[in-house]
Amino acid sequence: MSNQIAADGQTEITHMDADLYEALYESDIRILERKYSEAHLQLQQTPKRNTVLHIAAQFGQLASVEWILHFHSCSPLLQQPNRKGDTPLHLAAREGHGAIVKALLDAAKTLHQEIESGVGTDKAMLRMTNKEKDTALHEAVRYHHSEIVVSLIEEDPEFIYGANITGYTPLYMAAERGYGDLVSKLLEWKPDLTKEVDEHGWSPLHCAAYLGYTKIAEQLLDKSSDKSVTYLAIKDTKKTALHFAANRHHRETVKLLLSHSPDCCEQGKLKKQMKEWEKVVVGPFSWQEAINKDNGSSSKNKDVREDESMAFTERLGETHLIVATLVATVSCAAGFTLPGGYNDSDGMAKLTKQVAFKAFIVTDTLAMMLSVSAVFVYFVMSLHKDEDILAKQLVLGTCLTMSSVVLMVVAFVMGLSAVLPFSSGLLLVVCTSGYLFLIIVAFTLTCPFRIRLKRKIKTVLKITIK
Repeated sequence: MSNQIAADGQTEITHMDADLYEALYESDIRILERKYSEAHLQLQQTPKRNTVLHIAAQFGQLASVEWILHFHSCSPLLQQPNRKGDTPLHLAAREGHGAIVKALLDAAKTLHQEIESGVGTDKAMLRMTNKEKDTALHEAVRYHHSEIVVSLIEEDPEFIYGANITGYTPLYMAAERGYGDLVSKLLEWKPDLTKEVDEHGWSPLHCAAYLGYTKIAEQLLDKSSDKSVTYLAIKDTKKTALHFAANRHHRETVKLLLSHSPDCCEQGKLKKQMKEWEKVVVGPFSWQEAINKDNGSSSKNKDVREDESMAFTERLGETHLIVATLVATVSCAAGFTLPGGYNDSDGMAKLTKQVAFKAFIVTDTLAMMLSVSAVFVYFVMSLHKDEDILAKQLVLGTCLTMSSVVLMVVAFVMGLSAVLPFSSGLLLVVCTSGYLFLIIVAFTLTCPFRIRLKRKIKTVLKITIK
């Protein structure tokens, strides 16, 4: 092994012999036996402080692991951490190498040395944490290695694995990731794990309810030795699992929680999100009873207001759809019936060199595109039932429709201007009518009107138009 001292004179960089690294990776025991001595193996480290046992364990090379461990002097490598605090057992558990995990634990059992606490080397390995406070069990759970999880908890069934640096216990990690099989195995091992919470008071049941993992929530409730787990509330907001399931619209999870503990609805405030919840009836309680009123108003009145708001939004969308469809139809027809007609010889438009005709083409095309876009927006509105989304789409569709109407009128004026004589009085009437329309539009959309319009929409739809 060679060491290179960095320019600052403080950082030591180590590297492993390239042939040794390759031989460990490929489990080429002949090269290992021929070129490397027992003393040489203990000194070799990669830049991340991985030892030869780390490398063999990480790549799942059982033959290399067994060859290294047959040297008694290499036994300390079992518990030697790398730069991140990972032991070879951490890496083997993370990569899912079950045979390596077994070999490492068997090797540790053969050592009769005891540490200060009186715990054997094998159990000390199982309980070692890296810089993220993860044990080998944490790693096996995180990467969903079921067989390794079982073997690790069987090796040290008495130990209670705590939370890592982010506050996650093995059970919490399994619940968060939706690993139902691991949740079942961990609960069979220690049912009391359901009551363990992180520094913010989150339990595995909170996590399952938040993510809508109904099957996992059912496992947590069925196998918990303490029914009070349903009533656990996080520290800051005092929300229970029922709060999270309700606020995120996880219907089946809500039904499960209420069926397990009907009176858990009496804790804290629950915001009602959907009218359909009141159809969920559990024993003497209905979802209507599970919702505490906000601001002193009844949930029935809220339902009425929400229904009126939704109906108003949908009616506006239907009306605007008719207007947008008419504009699209007229603009499309005008595009094929060009002012001045076509040349008989080549079929091209006769007035292509006139500025007014060019303006007609541009404005008619824009009117067509914007109106069709508005039709599409109103079509998408029919696919949503969320009030906020409907309101935002209504505002977008309204802007598109109004713009297309203005452009259609301008295209009409430009089309007539292209075919009327410049000195004609009719041209003056047409242009004046167009200007009058634009003045009406500008007056209608002045600041006082916009303010009144926003207040009206905010009152009816209860949203803020930005």
